This record gives sequence, C-alpha cells and structure tokens, in this order.
Amino acid sequence: MIADGGVEELIASVARNLVRVRSTDPVALAALLSSPDVEVSRNEDGSLTVSGLSTDQVGTVAAAAGITLLELTAQQASLEEAFMDLTRDAVEFRAPTTTGAN
Repeated sequence: MIADGGVEELIASVARNLVRVRSTDPVALAALLSSPDVEVSRNEDGSLTVSGLSTDQVGTVAAAAGITLLELTAQQASLEEAFMDLTRDAVEFRAPTTTGAN
C-alpha cells in the first residue's frame, strides 16, 4: 500500500495544482508572480501556467497591479497524474539490462 484515503484527498496531497491565466500583460504578470516557491511558464498561446499559487492569489496580484485578466482557471491534477507521482519510485519489476548485445 502506498497511500490510504479518498480520491480528492489523494490528488490534493500528491499532485501539484496549476493555474492557467491569460492577461493583457503576461510579461508583467509573470514577473510579479515569480518567486522561489512559484513556477511560472509561458505557453505558446500567450497564457501562463502558474504552480504554487491559487487562483485567488493570482487574481489578487493582478488586480493590485491593474492587470486585466482574460482567463483564470484552476487546473487540478488528474487521478492518473497523482498515481504516477506516487509510484514514480516504487518499482516492483525491472527488465534485465544487458551490457553487450550479440
């Protein structure tokens, strides 16, 4: 057994939740949100993906800076992502490795 609890509890405890945000000034917003505990990445469509802050926190920072938000969406991890995070280091069987091929 790796974990014991309900699905929602399992997902919340293991997988990181992300916030997708689109704004009128993504560069300025990314700079305001960035910190040692927050990861901000820019997507090809101009939106940002933020890890380490809630939607409320992102919205508050944007409002304080006068940045208009066009989208603010919480993206919760799936059960599959939580399972993969939990079992990443738990390997029951491994394929044998060969150092030389005939």
